[in-house]
Amino acid sequence: MGPGMGVSATATDGYGNTSEFSNCAVAQAMPPGGTHQVNSTADAVDANTGDGVCETAAGNGVCTLRAAVQQANASSGPDVILLPAGAYAITRGGDDDTAANGDLDITGGVSIAGAGAATTIVDGGGLDRVFHVLAPSLEEVTISGLTVQNGDAAMGCGLYNRSDLSLTGVVVRQNGGGIGGGIYNDSDGQITLLNSTVHDNEAPNERKGGGIYNKGIAEITNSTISANRAQGSGGGIYTESGDVYLASATLTLNVADEDADGGDGGGIYKAGGTVYVRNTIIGQNVDNSPGAYPNGAADCSGTFSTQGYNLITDRAFDGSAQACSGFTGTGDQVGGDFAGSLYLTLYAGLGPLQDNGGPTPTHMPLPPVFIVIDRASPATPGGGDPYACPATDQRGQLRPVDGDGDGTPRCDKGAVEYFVPGLSIGDASVAEGGLASFTIYLYPPAEYTATVDYATADSSAIAGSDYVATTGQASLPPGVTQTVITVQTLNDSLSENDETFLVNLSNAHHAGIANGRGVGVIDDNDPLPGISIGDVTVTGGASGHKDVAFTVSLSAASGRQVAVSYATADGTAIAGSDYVARSGRVFINAGQTSATILISIVGDMLIEGDEYFYVNLSGPSGASLVDGQGRCAIKDPYLVLLPVVTRSQ
Repeated sequence: MGPGMGVSATATDGYGNTSEFSNCAVAQAMPPGGTHQVNSTADAVDANTGDGVCETAAGNGVCTLRAAVQQANASSGPDVILLPAGAYAITRGGDDDTAANGDLDITGGVSIAGAGAATTIVDGGGLDRVFHVLAPSLEEVTISGLTVQNGDAAMGCGLYNRSDLSLTGVVVRQNGGGIGGGIYNDSDGQITLLNSTVHDNEAPNERKGGGIYNKGIAEITNSTISANRAQGSGGGIYTESGDVYLASATLTLNVADEDADGGDGGGIYKAGGTVYVRNTIIGQNVDNSPGAYPNGAADCSGTFSTQGYNLITDRAFDGSAQACSGFTGTGDQVGGDFAGSLYLTLYAGLGPLQDNGGPTPTHMPLPPVFIVIDRASPATPGGGDPYACPATDQRGQLRPVDGDGDGTPRCDKGAVEYFVPGLSIGDASVAEGGLASFTIYLYPPAEYTATVDYATADSSAIAGSDYVATTGQASLPPGVTQTVITVQTLNDSLSENDETFLVNLSNAHHAGIANGRGVGVIDDNDPLPGISIGDVTVTGGASGHKDVAFTVSLSAASGRQVAVSYATADGTAIAGSDYVARSGRVFINAGQTSATILISIVGDMLIEGDEYFYVNLSGPSGASLVDGQGRCAIKDPYLVLLPVVTRSQ
């Protein structure tokens, strides 16, 4: 008998009473959970919700994200949605809790797995929030490997949670319009952020919680909360009630009171509940209305429960009271105090939010500022201490490592461990026309396959003329510490200077870039041209000066500038009376084959016969000396005018 078919039955109790039931329907069974492979970026509903088949029309095989969510909501068990790389935009307007319109309503246990936050993008398009998680408390929802962006709603513009929600390797960015610009975790919600980044979200119009607004339980581990903004309080996080656990997290560059008319807690504002903090950076946040404090409650406002080894760059101290209190545990570093009239804060020493390897963007701690490097709990991860740092950082890099060079590995405060597997590229030298080999090194070996893009760039060598432009991606599997890439150089017949080109590394994953530029040197293998100076003949004058030009010639044009020194030397002609002595250096530009040297001849009315002097070459650069001496013959103009006298006369 199938679901929905009518039945009739009778039942008799122990006392002989009989009841009849007719036309009762067998309950419609929910299909079991399944795996849905999304294959379309369109925003279309499922054709037959509850049949276990994700498709937008019967038999068409087109599975959208919305259709997959609808099928997961209708199933009896946890489903898996596989979401490949692509941009998935919400285009269906409307307001319901069935995922048919507007935001993607999740009402049952499901795992949504993207291909990576850099390539799988779910975009609200400013039409609605992106995810609305309403699953029952015993059904877990996990979202991983994707970016949530451009959502807009009254609460939780990126995600609104009333369930057990885990975010792993997720970026929540550029959402805004309501309370909890990035995430709103309601009182019946429990949310976990792991290896995730919440950045550049906004709570405008005096609303609170630019990045996260919390009323339930929020566990934030190995995650970054950065550059979020609230016109009210809590630029990064606002917690109204419930519990917040910050473990090896980084809260930085968040802004409270964006419009400077009241609001506190640039990094985090605690209005209620309990906030537990360990191995965490809360630094370089901003409060735009200082009030009694020199910088306002820039980093935090409220009383916190420390579990040690935190950095607070400014506690907001006015000389008698502080807005941010409770950070008195072992290893806590707290800035914000007066030295005379000077107000002193600490500096976290973090790099910009960028791809430092790993699934999500991070702030790398940078030396020589060692205030966070090797300053977290000295306990060994996994050694039984509940307050030890995690065994890996936000990027998946193993902890701890020796970041300050004292010989003792120790975790860094915050979400990122400084000393990561570092990629560097060596230089290469090759004869013109040969294959230039560049070695890419990785130290220490990465736990995961490390990849890095590479591309050539011109320096003095030009792609197409001197080498073949080359791009690609190098891959170093776990345990591999080096690999080689090659670039083909091009041959020509032109003698020229050695030339250089570059190979640049970028877009590293599971590793950082320590030295991202290799220099390729192309050694010229063409012979030097020969250099010579010619002879000249000139007729002297009765007075004044006359210039004579010596031609310095190359046997072939060169690809570089050629230079040679010259100096006059007496023969029978004497410098000063017959010519003007001169010395110097003459240059022949690249591509040219000759240059001239001008020497002045001094005229006189003496009958003295023909004379000569020399110009000698020396010290050639870029050429070999073939004929280094030029001779100038000065013809006497009066010698031909003398009368011929014979003895008979």
